Amino acid sequence: MDFSIASASRSLREFYYQSLFAAGPFPGLSADEMAAQSAANIVEHRRGSFTEEALRTAFLDFEDRTQKLYRALGPFEFPEGNLSNHYRMAFVSDSERLLAAAELDATPTNYLVDIDRIATAQTYRSKLLRSDETSAWDEGSYPFTLTVGDETYNLSVGVKRSGLHPDTNKDILRRLARVISAADDSIEAFVTETSRKVYSTLSAGLKEDVVYLTIRSKNSGDAVSFSLEDSSGEIVSALHLAHLVEGGTSLAYRINSIPSTSQTNQVSLDDSRLNLTFLETTSTFLETTVWPGLDPLKEKIVEIFTLYNSYIRWIDENRRYFKASPKLGILDSLKAISDDLEDLGIAINADGTIALEEKFDVALVEQIDDIRQALTGDEGFLTLMKNILTDILRNGGDEYMASASENFIDRLV
Repeated sequence: MDFSIASASRSLREFYYQSLFAAGPFPGLSADEMAAQSAANIVEHRRGSFTEEALRTAFLDFEDRTQKLYRALGPFEFPEGNLSNHYRMAFVSDSERLLAAAELDATPTNYLVDIDRIATAQTYRSKLLRSDETSAWDEGSYPFTLTVGDETYNLSVGVKRSGLHPDTNKDILRRLARVISAADDSIEAFVTETSRKVYSTLSAGLKEDVVYLTIRSKNSGDAVSFSLEDSSGEIVSALHLAHLVEGGTSLAYRINSIPSTSQTNQVSLDDSRLNLTFLETTSTFLETTVWPGLDPLKEKIVEIFTLYNSYIRWIDENRRYFKASPKLGILDSLKAISDDLEDLGIAINADGTIALEEKFDVALVEQIDDIRQALTGDEGFLTLMKNILTDILRNGGDEYMASASENFIDRLV
């Protein structure tokens, strides 16, 4: 090999490794040694920064941002018809506490809203049990009662100890969930599987799989309550099935200082032309304003795209915490409609964010039906996004987030 070519090649490799790993020069090292040293430095840096605590923070932030974006998209309805003077859009001063959606011909005005108490569903939760541990209960049937309002149901759950596969704690809780859920349509019961730390002097970071049972009313409010009691035996008391974690409460709020209550967190005003969804209590009033015309519609669309862009950028900025980026699924779904959006002045950038071009203003006047279809039709942008976010929330953040042990160098570069 020509020496000058070899030298150029080696210099290029050295430059490549310095640039790729941002590790700085290593005088006297070959390109291969430089690569090994650079990689080692990154691994060491990642071990210090990619901690379980950082991952947990990112996990909670991801679920929170996904939930907020889903909530923001939910109330939006593109106005029907072509007469923009009938269009109405509702804006709130704090969308993390209150959501609002206006129908056609809602009264253009503003409301001052105070939220004193959020409606909640009555909820019981059992004690934590080791998932696969064989049940300590003797074989047999354990009767108990479920009382919902004025109705009492006599129920029982069986325990099997014999045979090759005696019941585990998870088996018993799942059986209880099925029995309770089938008794009354207004009650739901489900088992949650999780893990907890095992405090041991032998090893740090040990965890064990645990389960618990949640029993709650499907409806919020205090109109109907329910309870569980042992008939004989002690399965309700021993498993803490009557441990109340949240009582059923009604919504308490004020509109322009006039107090009201509701059994749910959804309230309609202005002859059902303004729909409010209450999310959190307030320490001071929130302002909800209804605006008429086409400009507020554009402002609302810009607001939604801004929230979407923030979500996409956050995923990019925190991509090291993901084992499977949800952004890939989003871009894959949007690929099929990108040309239609582009024709209307809605451009999908290379990084997945949205940009509105000048022709969007023209299309909003001259092609309003096409924009309505492109955003809220069966294959529209907002429809696809709500479906994607629903799947993410259903799967849970664990489906997408990495773990500290998975954060190897070949995943980072």
